Amino acid sequence: MNREAQRLLDGGLAALGLSAKELDSLPGSDVRKVALANLLLERTVARQSWIAQKLAMSSAANVSQQVRRYRAQRPRLTAALKEYLQSVKI
Repeated sequence: MNREAQRLLDGGLAALGLSAKELDSLPGSDVRKVALANLLLERTVARQSWIAQKLAMSSAANVSQQVRRYRAQRPRLTAALKEYLQSVKI
């Protein structure tokens, strides 16, 4: 189940040039984390709790709240992240 989610997560981190250690130091509301969480929720069956753990976003409730805000606001993303999100094939 989570194999596809892990593949997308790894690709997203590579596109951002972030390591897992760097990811842990970012706040849960970081737009890059939230954009990846949104991608995982839209394109996989990964649970919010799994996403919260992998993206260091505190809790499943935080993932839900941050993604809801992200979808409403659609913040600006870096070119690399935007390109990756658009390139994802299922």
